[in-house]
Amino acid sequence: MNVLLTTCNASYIHKNLALRWLYVMRPPEFFVSIKEFTINDDSQKILEQLKQNWDVVAFSVYIWNSEIIARLVRSISQMNPKPLIVVGGPEVTYTSQKWLDIGADIVIRGEGEEAFWQALKGNLTFEGVCTKDHFSSNVATADLSKLEEVESPYFLEFDLPNLDKQYLYVESSRGCAFECTYCLSSIEKGLRIFSEDYMKTLIERIGNSNVKQVKFLDRTFNLFPARALSIAKAMNDLKSYVIVQFECEVTALSKELEDYFALEADKQLFRFEIGVQSFYPPTLQAVKRYQNNEQVKRIIQRWSKAGLTVHADLIAGLPLESLEQFKNSFLQLFRIQPQEIQVGILKCLPGTLLSVQAQSMKYVFQTIAPYTVMQTPWLSQNDLKDITALALCTDKTVNLPRAKTFWYLLDDRGFDVVTLMIECGKKIEQLKHPYQLNDIIDCVTDIGIKCLNSKEVEAAIMTDVARLSKVTPQRWFEFNISDEVRQIILHHASVASGVSYDVLRRKGWMHYAIRNDALCVQCWLYTPQYYGNYGYYSLEGEPL
Repeated sequence: MNVLLTTCNASYIHKNLALRWLYVMRPPEFFVSIKEFTINDDSQKILEQLKQNWDVVAFSVYIWNSEIIARLVRSISQMNPKPLIVVGGPEVTYTSQKWLDIGADIVIRGEGEEAFWQALKGNLTFEGVCTKDHFSSNVATADLSKLEEVESPYFLEFDLPNLDKQYLYVESSRGCAFECTYCLSSIEKGLRIFSEDYMKTLIERIGNSNVKQVKFLDRTFNLFPARALSIAKAMNDLKSYVIVQFECEVTALSKELEDYFALEADKQLFRFEIGVQSFYPPTLQAVKRYQNNEQVKRIIQRWSKAGLTVHADLIAGLPLESLEQFKNSFLQLFRIQPQEIQVGILKCLPGTLLSVQAQSMKYVFQTIAPYTVMQTPWLSQNDLKDITALALCTDKTVNLPRAKTFWYLLDDRGFDVVTLMIECGKKIEQLKHPYQLNDIIDCVTDIGIKCLNSKEVEAAIMTDVARLSKVTPQRWFEFNISDEVRQIILHHASVASGVSYDVLRRKGWMHYAIRNDALCVQCWLYTPQYYGNYGYYSLEGEPL
């Protein structure tokens, strides 16, 4: 029997681990292939490849690819003859009947490593298997000890040529210990872990490969502190340079892990995703999220100051949180300065407790993926538009730090920075795609000149633009200092760096900057041999 395992990933750099687990669990009587596409690929071209001589076409479905896969399922179901259509994944587990109605022959609820192959062998009453004639009320779970016994899904022969070009998704555990009402992971009861020996062997193989980036899929990597510390140290000590991302729940973070990452770990290797979601206590209580706000803020700030990359999430639309309360949550997070802030709008995911509560609470949300909230009892449609604008401004000027210094300067000066960021986001929304840097700078400048003098606005923006640039940047603003001050700066920069005065005179690039809330001058070199920041100087040319 010819079986095709397929999906549409968010982009080429991603690959689907679930399909690879199915592949390595395949029984010998099945001939199995994997074909992966992206959500940006042409649906008709995908369909042409799926029309080949397959007995079974199986899709891995997620919230981001649900729409395109639903179209493909409808089209394939009308073929004559048609293959057996199987769907699985988080998006179908709690919407099984919908997928049967649009043309799927079999729906796998939950983990499919065993259930999928049992279904193809004809055991259609196996746990987690749904058909038009039989509906499994249970969600399938896999025996992790059995998964450890088969070929590794992480280093399959057909993946080896691209290991250095794609993320390697790794799981050391499955399930979640928490009960956040908005999250699908809360429905899974219990937490299961892969053995220490299995993880040790896997990490050794990663170190001996050309993998560049590893993302752990564990919902709470740090829940078992000693185990987490062992894995972190093993990744840190690899001879090869591998960037690692963990998802952490820092209320439950041990002091040993906190100190290790802050004091000992290589700061360039580790990236953390921390789900803050809200700082408003009634909201956290309403969604059963038990969070120590002060500890969350302290650890994010400490790790960020230590040089670790922290990506922190907020969710707008949770129960009891109004626009003003959400803005306050954002401001608290903004002030502790994680490297990235992601502002997301709540999605009422089928199967979650919140999706049930949302109907009685009179939420308005999309009834198809991605199930985004459009209105709540506490947020109007206009409020959510404001938050969407805030998210855009944050992404384009803070996460890509083209104006990070500018926004922090406004906050230090006592301005309502969140409202101003919303206004800036609305200006960016009016720009043509793809966004151009000079247009974004114009949007920020329009906000800035209402609050600061023009030289401070220019200095704050150029502080970030100069740091981001790999070549001499465009000079958007006038820069006027006397020849005498320029010579003083060049002299100090040459003495401090050892680079000759003549090189700095010919190649050096100066601009107004902000340092310690004050106007100054910064000197850069953008030549390959001497690239870097050559210091901050007072307006009189003295080193700061």
